[in-house]
Amino acid sequence: MDLFGIDWSDGWAGNITAEALGLAGGILVTYLVAERVVRWRLTQERRPARQRLMERLSSHIRGISATWLAALGMSDSYDLGTSTADLEKAVQTELDSRFAPSPGITLDGLVARNLAAAGAFPNETLSRLYRGVLQELERVSRTADRFAVILQEDGALHGLVADLEYCADSMALTLTTNPLLERLGLGDSAKLGVTTDCKLAFDRAAALRAHIEKP
Repeated sequence: MDLFGIDWSDGWAGNITAEALGLAGGILVTYLVAERVVRWRLTQERRPARQRLMERLSSHIRGISATWLAALGMSDSYDLGTSTADLEKAVQTELDSRFAPSPGITLDGLVARNLAAAGAFPNETLSRLYRGVLQELERVSRTADRFAVILQEDGALHGLVADLEYCADSMALTLTTNPLLERLGLGDSAKLGVTTDCKLAFDRAAALRAHIEKP
């Protein structure tokens, strides 16, 4: 067969083709192996940084749970040896008892119940809750900036951290709208806005912890 002026039936043409294909395959295999080696070395080199990232995020997550425990008046029941998961469970159980819908409750009834539950918090308690949670969220953001390269390698982790940063933005918006609600005589609604934001941050932090501690 004559193709591109070459008689491919000749043995030398077939040999050249086989050698060219073998050379191309060898280059491809070498590239893939080299890429794996480089990726493995980068992973090994970044492992200590990733560990520090996880430790700092875990500390911020625990801080959010501890802040909620204090607001709920439950701090004395737990010590430094209590796991973050157990702290979260205690907070979640108490929040459910105060805010979660009960069987047969209507939407209006749920709204009224949540407004009453939020309104029961003293102003100073909610202020400390807001400041404490926001402080931990700001720490999460600073940690994310410092370890941005590590986060970019884990899309799921990056997304969960971004969720917490979104909570901080929501809290900032609530802070600007609450004075207007209070002037309109809607103080309980303002309190509910604060508790809702802090509850959302708590939920997002729990999701992040579950991801970090995943086997």
